[in-house]
Amino acid sequence: MNSMLQKLFSNNDPEKEAGFLVQMVCESAFTVFRDGQFRKLIDFEKRDQEDQNRIFNELEVTGLILLLFLIDDSVQFVNIKRKKFWSEVRDMVSETFLNWMGSMGIEDQFLDIWKNLIDERENEYKERIEILREHLKKNVFNSSELAKKPIKETVKRKFIRLECFSFGCAEHMPWKKPIKDQKALQQHLKSWILVLDIKLAKRILY
Repeated sequence: MNSMLQKLFSNNDPEKEAGFLVQMVCESAFTVFRDGQFRKLIDFEKRDQEDQNRIFNELEVTGLILLLFLIDDSVQFVNIKRKKFWSEVRDMVSETFLNWMGSMGIEDQFLDIWKNLIDERENEYKERIEILREHLKKNVFNSSELAKKPIKETVKRKFIRLECFSFGCAEHMPWKKPIKDQKALQQHLKSWILVLDIKLAKRILY
């Protein structure tokens, strides 16, 4: 199976792969956006159009930044040839998304806002991840219990991604109308992020 996938992989190119992954992320975000339980948790029907649009935007940008950090976390576990490929894919993700938005008629001024939002969230999540990683390293991962049975590095990184992105996405949901159960919303988002993370990781680490 791996040899067959590698053959398919060799016929691909970074631009097409970036487009495929951006589409995967956006479709996943739309699935959550349409999910009845999610809408119930955020009182979707009681929000105005601006708030509803911002919610979908936040889901999309969360998925895009998750993709960037998943690539960062995964490239060290692939061979040199594929490492170069995925580095190029990563560099194309934001531009691919913005080009796609532009092709749908989104005006340049709003594309600039999107670009700034993506950059802002990437920097924000980078800081969140570093803080959580250091906390877990000092207080959890180096504990005497885990010293007997160390956790795989890939598992550690996935745990950190799930915690940071589910909390961050829930935190950035619009606040015109307060979320009644923030923990339930975060847990629901964590389930979505876990599924998306697994699907994206399979694409990178097959």
